[in-house]
Amino acid sequence: MKKLPAMTDDDIDLSDIPELGEDFFKDAYVRLPGGRTIIPVEVDQDVAAWFMRLDRERAQEEARRAMREYVERQRQTG
Repeated sequence: MKKLPAMTDDDIDLSDIPELGEDFFKDAYVRLPGGRTIIPVEVDQDVAAWFMRLDRERAQEEARRAMREYVERQRQTG
């Protein structure tokens, strides 16, 4: 286990990993972390049930991710 911390980037074999071209990054954007706000929101019962099957922390993270993806798509389409 002492070998791994001593490795440099040049020691890593990347021969089986293809280079990522510009197509891979064409839709990429930077997401900066921001503050969070608690908002009351009503959701349909089936949607609430889906999120509530997860533990509380994961449910909140999944809901934030879903809302973030929706907002980003709306921004892209105008």
